[in-house]
Amino acid sequence: MPFNGITNLRDAKETVKLSPKQLNEIKKCALDPLYFMNNYMYINTKDNGMQLFKTWPFQDEAVKRFLKYRFNINKWSRQVGKSTIVRGFILWYAMFHSDQLVAMLANKLALAKEQLQLLRDSYVALPFWLQPGVKLWNKMSIQFSNNTRILVAATTPDGVRGFSPNLLYLDEFAFLRNGLADDFMASVFPSISSGKKTRVIITSCVTKDTMVFTPDGIKTVEDFIIDDGRVLGYEVPEYQVLGRYGMNRGHIMHNDGAAKETRVISTRYSEVETSLMHKFWTCRDGVYQIRRAQELKVGDYVMIKYGMNCWGDDKIDFDDSNTKHHRSFKFGHLTEITEAIAYLFGLYIAEGNINTHAGNQNLMITCGDNIDSVFTNLGLTFYKRDDFHYQISSASLVELFQYVGFDPHRHANSKIIPTRLMRMSKRNVAAMIRGMFDGDGCSNKNRKRLSYTSASKRLIDQLRVLLANFGILSTMTHAYIKPTARVKVSSETWSIEINQQSMVDLYFDEIGFGLTRKSDTRFVQPGKKQRPSRYDYIPFAAQEIRRLKKERVLTNKEFKLTGGICDKHDIHLNRKLVLEIKSKLPESVWSKYDVFKNAEPDCVWTPITEITKSFNKVYDFSLDDDNYDGSEWAHSVIYNGMSGFQTPQGLNHFYRMWEDAVDENTASYHDLTSRYVRSVVKWNEVPGRDAQWGIDEMARIGEQKFRQEYECEFIGSAVTLIDYKILQKLKPDDPLKMANTPPDFQMRMFQKPIIRQKMELNGWTYIASIDTGYGIRKDYHVLQILLAKSNIDLEQVFVMSSNTVTIEDFCAYSYLVLKGYGFPPLTIEYNGPGARTLGIMFNNLQYENLVHYDNKLRGMWATDTIKQAAVMLLKLYVQRFYCKLHDEATINELMSFTTTTESGRKWGATGGNHDDHVTSLYWCIYYAASPMFEGGNVEEVDFLKGLELAFTAIGNTGEETNRALEFVQDQIAQREQLAIGRLQQQQQDLETTNGIN
Repeated sequence: MPFNGITNLRDAKETVKLSPKQLNEIKKCALDPLYFMNNYMYINTKDNGMQLFKTWPFQDEAVKRFLKYRFNINKWSRQVGKSTIVRGFILWYAMFHSDQLVAMLANKLALAKEQLQLLRDSYVALPFWLQPGVKLWNKMSIQFSNNTRILVAATTPDGVRGFSPNLLYLDEFAFLRNGLADDFMASVFPSISSGKKTRVIITSCVTKDTMVFTPDGIKTVEDFIIDDGRVLGYEVPEYQVLGRYGMNRGHIMHNDGAAKETRVISTRYSEVETSLMHKFWTCRDGVYQIRRAQELKVGDYVMIKYGMNCWGDDKIDFDDSNTKHHRSFKFGHLTEITEAIAYLFGLYIAEGNINTHAGNQNLMITCGDNIDSVFTNLGLTFYKRDDFHYQISSASLVELFQYVGFDPHRHANSKIIPTRLMRMSKRNVAAMIRGMFDGDGCSNKNRKRLSYTSASKRLIDQLRVLLANFGILSTMTHAYIKPTARVKVSSETWSIEINQQSMVDLYFDEIGFGLTRKSDTRFVQPGKKQRPSRYDYIPFAAQEIRRLKKERVLTNKEFKLTGGICDKHDIHLNRKLVLEIKSKLPESVWSKYDVFKNAEPDCVWTPITEITKSFNKVYDFSLDDDNYDGSEWAHSVIYNGMSGFQTPQGLNHFYRMWEDAVDENTASYHDLTSRYVRSVVKWNEVPGRDAQWGIDEMARIGEQKFRQEYECEFIGSAVTLIDYKILQKLKPDDPLKMANTPPDFQMRMFQKPIIRQKMELNGWTYIASIDTGYGIRKDYHVLQILLAKSNIDLEQVFVMSSNTVTIEDFCAYSYLVLKGYGFPPLTIEYNGPGARTLGIMFNNLQYENLVHYDNKLRGMWATDTIKQAAVMLLKLYVQRFYCKLHDEATINELMSFTTTTESGRKWGATGGNHDDHVTSLYWCIYYAASPMFEGGNVEEVDFLKGLELAFTAIGNTGEETNRALEFVQDQIAQREQLAIGRLQQQQQDLETTNGIN
């Protein structure tokens, strides 16, 4: 009697008469899991369906370890049968052990459910007489007649809370974010450890500038990325992103790393760059289905959603009350962006720039119209040298612009709308766009269309998405401008055009113009019915409607709504007409047909006009299965307006557990029974994989990824400043306990202040640096204090950070900490918010030991050349172990500190990571390596002398500087640094360095 009518699935109540041979086979299987797998277990292969499982030698060894040791941690290459051998062991364990609970967990619930389904397939393929019988059989758990149960869950602290599993399998455990893994271990392992026989087995796609819609307004994928330095899935704070019908939830991001190839999918209304495997909702030849990017062709239709109406708020926390600009205009404590300020932001994006004259920063607006009222309404004083140029000399205004995210160093071709302004309220976004169109927009009454032109493609992409949020679709064109007698160089521009009359009307109704001469161009012809847009249709709807009429699904009355389309040459049908027919049909009828299900008031179908190849890093959301959009659309996301689907490892917790595990051949009996036993399986242990296979696979996926996925190496970011082998050696230490620390400050003390007499006797000194952010809960304020025993013997002794307090409060606490360390020389980068920090420390707190690198008393004025030198010194000091690090936050940031430009001359954090701890660290190192260093012990190292030109803050580099920079970037030099390790004799270090230089 089969269970629930499922063929070849034995019910627990059914008895089976066994022959002596069958009894003997059951005994053999119960005693030997490898005998069971190799003789009776079938697995579902990709190419040949269900095949009898034949284990490889390294899989046999793995099963023996599973039987011998309670705790197993396995670092295996990709595609070596890791999951298959574990599934086989679990199936054998559950069938031949009574009253057990087996838990199969994965970083994503869908992956765990897939593993259980594959196990169920293997069970059903067993001989009927070998099956123990089934009591429970579903997608989340199964139970046999021996009362042993197998369940699946996601690897979260609540995944198996309340259960006490006898066998716990953690698949892809390296994919978990550190905090989540730690919480999981803390919640689950007490019940594991309490047992004496409990077993544990552990095994281990759009670009970031893509825009999505959230309840807080428009964000980029980059805003969700916390750890860009690894190719992993990891937990982030719960988020919501707009799908086809509503907001879908998730709490996991997935960094897919640098794709070998990406595709830029362009349509009339949108453009998005994705990996080859990313999925879209498409229509081809009347068939609506999900297709991957690599399957798409020019002419395929994709769905574009518009009119999302996802807006944020206008709250800010800007305060210029304590700045040193006493005579100029001040906003005071500004808690909200006003409509007038938002309009000025728009004007600046279109026609503005920030320049520096006589040490003062000025905001310039170039506009041929009279816009005096824009400034007077805000209380701003301005200067006009002619009818076109407005100059506002207000330090507070410039500081406000920088606070919301404007970078004064961006040129016209790299201008963007700051992320904060993309998430303003609908009223203020409209005001900002109005300012942009008053500047660079055009209203053509004769052609009945609006346009906007910019030299920045990214700006145009952002504007298109903002307009789509209002429900306004726009097209984009690209033009090259040849050199002229006046302009000697060529240039390129991008333009958007709003050319549908309904969209033009919506623009005037929702946004409009601030300038009268442009607002008066609105074209209105009362009483004239607007013609349907020839671009707004449901693909292949006409032929489908004719078919439904022929099959009498549609009546003559409903068919006449189409205008009587009987011409066989008509293929598509206007969306408005399809929606009208749909409205006449009951849902029970129209829901059966794709032509109606894919006709939506806020979605337009448009053909792909171009597909180009590109190369980029890609990312993905990992959404929950139970979402607003239901099971069919639960994983949908609107990317740049286009309807797509999300699919769904670095030095982390798995690495720490691996390092703490023991080797089978060298560990003591106690360690083998109480700690994890590690095993490694590399790609070449699979029969048939020779050296040529490895060469071909490395060429396909790249050396870095090959080392990580096939050579089983722990790797941080693919292009980290610090070599990954050095990163592996950096071990954070627990800070000393501190009492009565303020709640908004993270203070980590690794060494108490040494008494002054001892410091002076040994010629030691403390050095410090402060790096502050704009205080909008993103960037951190960081104070680093290092003990300098010499210029090449530094040690991290104190770190303080916060991103929830004002710069004033952070400076005040920093002053108290620095006082405890004897007021060490303090480096502050003057650029950005550092100017405010320097002013507070110098004027308000009267800190007397500030380090000034020029005669203008502005601390460190960091040019690109100086920053490059500082970064290279950081690399050199860390890789030669001249600087001993203890702080976990600093080390973690180093693991994702990478080049941000193709030239490799600029460095910083990628994605949503921070680099504030690294920045403050390299300014300490920069000071130690500079002639300004006042410690008693200075080692003469020639390659450090070569950097002295950079310390002049002039901005040019000499031959010696270039040689020093080349030294720390050179691959041979890096390998040499890895070999020497921590140098014991300074003379040996000097000789080695001189030999390279």
